[in-house]
Amino acid sequence: LLSQILQILDKCPEKESLLARQGLYTLAHSVARASGGFFGIGPKISRPERQVLEMLTSLLDITPGEFLGE
Repeated sequence: LLSQILQILDKCPEKESLLARQGLYTLAHSVARASGGFFGIGPKISRPERQVLEMLTSLLDITPGEFLGE
């Protein structure tokens, strides 16, 4: 599914493609943060979730720190 989405985004204008890729990452990041921690203690994002986010960063060809403030 992600490969199909990326194929579609490759056909979009550059700015819209970038905004969509950033949006996909932001959604994934928000889901990972929402499920983490135990009563607010410990990391919000687990190691496996962080690995998936790193993979998404590569696949989406984005730098999250530029738009998430990380």
